[in-house]
Amino acid sequence: MQCSSGPASFFLLTFAKAGEEIIIRDRSLPVAKLVPFSGEEASDEELLLVAAGKMRLPTGPLDIDELLSIPTGKVSGNRAIQALLDERTRDCEQRALVLGLERLGAAVRR
Repeated sequence: MQCSSGPASFFLLTFAKAGEEIIIRDRSLPVAKLVPFSGEEASDEELLLVAAGKMRLPTGPLDIDELLSIPTGKVSGNRAIQALLDERTRDCEQRALVLGLERLGAAVRR
């Protein structure tokens, strides 16, 4: 979301740039928190993903033991591969349907 150039947004951005966390409230109920952005160790690609809202930067170091302790499902190799192939086929069929409908709509509008 882009920030407007109004006085309220300038006020909030000034505090965030100074390192302050800001709680945003709606009728006294907290609804969001504005925190300073620190991308010191992030690559340009990661910063673009963050800006697009597709990634969040880590808030602390990764605990490998905790990560590896997360239970995972067990699926035999062949069943897993087949599930991926089936999903790709469905995606391709849906795209083809959408493209076909778009082309049909374009032909009708002519």
